[in-house]
Amino acid sequence: MRDNLVDTLLELMEIGSDNQSNKGSIIDYAVQRLKELGLQASITGPEDTPALWASFGEGGIILSGHLDTVPVGEGWSRGQGEIQGDRIFGRGTSDMKGAVAANLDAAETLVRKGVPFSIFLTTDEEEGMIGALELSDLDVLKKARGILIGEPTGMKIVAREKGVYRFRITTKGRAGHSSQPWLGENAIMKMHRIISRLGDMLESPEEFTEERTASVTTMDGGTKNNVIPESCRAEIDIRFPPWESVELVRTSIEERLADQDYKIETIAELDSFEAPESSSLIREAIDLLDTEMYSAAFATEASRFSVHNQEIVICGPGKPGTCHIVDEWVSKVDLKRYRDFVIHIARFSSQG
Repeated sequence: MRDNLVDTLLELMEIGSDNQSNKGSIIDYAVQRLKELGLQASITGPEDTPALWASFGEGGIILSGHLDTVPVGEGWSRGQGEIQGDRIFGRGTSDMKGAVAANLDAAETLVRKGVPFSIFLTTDEEEGMIGALELSDLDVLKKARGILIGEPTGMKIVAREKGVYRFRITTKGRAGHSSQPWLGENAIMKMHRIISRLGDMLESPEEFTEERTASVTTMDGGTKNNVIPESCRAEIDIRFPPWESVELVRTSIEERLADQDYKIETIAELDSFEAPESSSLIREAIDLLDTEMYSAAFATEASRFSVHNQEIVICGPGKPGTCHIVDEWVSKVDLKRYRDFVIHIARFSSQG
C-alpha cells in the first residue's frame, strides 16, 4: 500500500542533489509534482542552482524548503532509503527532503480544501543561498502572511540563529628541496602561524554556546614529501551571534593577522536572524505543538527572506544532530506530525 508522504521522500532521495549533481532533475521532479496539483511553477536563480516557486490562490503562507544536500560520504551502516521501524535512513532525510516531501503532501490537501499558499524550493542552501536571495525579492514573498521553513529542529521553534562568515586563506612560499629548508619558504608553516593567531576562536566548545565559534573545514598544501611547500590553503567557517556582524568578525580577523603574510577571500556571508516572538504565527505554532523556542547553532534561508518579510517560523522534522552525518535519518512520526502542522498553520494564515 502506497504511503504518499514516505514514498515522496524516497523518490526525492533517489535523485542526487549534492554540490556535484545537476540540479535539473530534482527541479523537474518538483515541477511535475506541482503540475499534478494544478500549480504552474516559475524558475529563477542561477542556471546551475535554480530555485522555483508556485502559488495557489493569493496570500497565505509560504512553505519553504531546499532540495540540495551535502554529499552522501562513506561509512554508512544503512542503505539510502532503508526503513527500520520508525526511521527512514539516507542523505537528505532530515536535512531537508523530509520536510519538502511533507510540504508536497500537505499541498494536495490544501488545494483540495481551497486554502491559499505558496511553495518555495531552492537548490543551493548548503552553499551560497543565492536562490533564496532571488526569491526574497518576489512580490509573493512581500505580500505573504508568513514563511514556514521546515529545517530539522526536532519540531521546536527557532528563536534566533547565528550569522555565517566563510573565508579562504592562502599563504605563498618558495619551493625548495626538503633537505635544504633554508633555501625555501614554507607556506604550510606560514599557515600554522595564522591558525595559531586564531587559536582561541577555533577551540571547540563542549556544547552549544551563544558566542562566536569557528572551524577549520578544509586545508590543502604541498605537492610532495621531499619538497618545501610553496602554497597552502585553508577554509574557515565562523558562526556569530545576533549582536555581532560580518564586518565586526572580519575586522577582528584582520587585526589578529595584521603582521602575517596571506591572502583572504570571502566564500559566503550571511546575517544572523531573530524571530519576532510577538508574531501571531509563532504563538500559534508554539500552542499547537506544545513546544518552546530555542537558539539554533545552524543557519537557514531565514536571513535572506527576512529582508522583505519578518514573519518567519523555523520548525521542522528531524533533529539538528542528525544532519550531515553518516546514517542520517528522520522519524516517520515526525514527518506526519509536520505535515499536519503545515496544514494547520496554512489554514490559520489564510484567516489572518
